[in-house]
Amino acid sequence: ARVRIDTLMGSASSGSITNSSNITFPAANGGDHGTVVAIAIFDASSSGNMLAYGTLSASKNIQDGDQLQIAASNLTITLD
Repeated sequence: ARVRIDTLMGSASSGSITNSSNITFPAANGGDHGTVVAIAIFDASSSGNMLAYGTLSASKNIQDGDQLQIAASNLTITLD
């Protein structure tokens, strides 16, 4: 699943940006979706290029009806 996050992020500071609002993915439907262990950022909703990726600090098993949510201030992207 994908979620557009550009409106959910705060202002960049010293090469880092943190989500200022919750990032909530759509509810899983049609059965269990497995375990989410990482996230990635792409430059388009389809046929895009992966710009960044990272492993989550805790994996999440997504079962039918579950929603993955990253709480405000829990996703920080840093560019060196």
